Amino acid sequence: MAAGAVAANAPVPQTVAGTRLSYSGETLLWIYVTDGVGRTGSTSVSLNLKPQVPINLGGELRQVVLLPNGLKAYVARTSANAVAVIDTNPASGTFNTVLKTVPVGNRPHGIAVTPDGSRVYVTDQGSTAVDIDSISAIDTSTDVVLDTIPLGTNSAPSGIAITPDGTRAYFLRFEGVISVLDINPASLSYHTVTKSIPHLFLLLGAIAVTPDGTRAVANWAGAASHGVDVLDVNPASASYNTIVSSPVPVVGGMSGDVALTSDSGFAYATDSNQLLCRINLQSSAIGPTGPFFAGQGSFALAPDEATLLMGNPNSNILRVVNASDLTITVDVPMGASVGGFFSGIAMTPDGMRAYMSRDPISVNSQVVMVPLQ
Repeated sequence: MAAGAVAANAPVPQTVAGTRLSYSGETLLWIYVTDGVGRTGSTSVSLNLKPQVPINLGGELRQVVLLPNGLKAYVARTSANAVAVIDTNPASGTFNTVLKTVPVGNRPHGIAVTPDGSRVYVTDQGSTAVDIDSISAIDTSTDVVLDTIPLGTNSAPSGIAITPDGTRAYFLRFEGVISVLDINPASLSYHTVTKSIPHLFLLLGAIAVTPDGTRAVANWAGAASHGVDVLDVNPASASYNTIVSSPVPVVGGMSGDVALTSDSGFAYATDSNQLLCRINLQSSAIGPTGPFFAGQGSFALAPDEATLLMGNPNSNILRVVNASDLTITVDVPMGASVGGFFSGIAMTPDGMRAYMSRDPISVNSQVVMVPLQ
């Protein structure tokens, strides 16, 4: 609490960090005041954390994305071959409920939304060697599929990211390429793959595009290998659509998530030791490094960029990490769990709530709304 001069009956605003409180019950907070001659007075107040809200879905879940206005969330329901649409508008009478289930292709995995919020793109991995893998485009005004873009067999697309101008989507494919999909409705090549950037390894994982639209960062895994690559995605650049650096070299291990700072200067990913790390996108320098991550989990950078939320692998813990030095601020218990990990995390633009896909391979899977303020 603050210390300093106070006056009788004059309110003193004070923020109390929720990480200091408990989900198990009320937290009693005592306030003491001492006057100029040493007399003391005190009072107390009981604080309760807002409850977590589980939204039960069941079956295998993957990535979660929120519309830019924060009013709806889209969740890849992999085993159901569908995308769940969740009402995330606190002013709505259906807040934190499933509004619709949208059928898509076979085994949806990655999911991304256009900057204007008009469309959601979903990578459909397929489950057998003869499946025609695809990308599904969902119209968010009606929540119906407006187009399905076939990719062929054995493509198994995973992570997908959209450029800030909303004209292109970059996605990873198991064939060992990073492909570019034209998503500009005014283009003659709308909804066709216009470029495939070759890669030496089979690719699964996550990808993100910097807010300035100049770089894409892929945190990928291949057959018993893992690495992080930076691509030039600036159409005005001489090295456009090529890999320009690999700050995390190819090592054994699994991929993880990617988060980017608003100034496009840094990326958060997993390093060669499976530690959460921060990467300087100008110098490719890595540091600092943080808690052990074990890959294939999810994390997200808060809108104020002060903290990251990270699903602690194989546990029922939501880890709050200081974004500047990657130290653990607090571990938040998430209650009883079956699968014990998180496969998708997205935060509302105002930083008030997080939506996390939990137990993503069990019949008890759910999306949990976690209040952040």
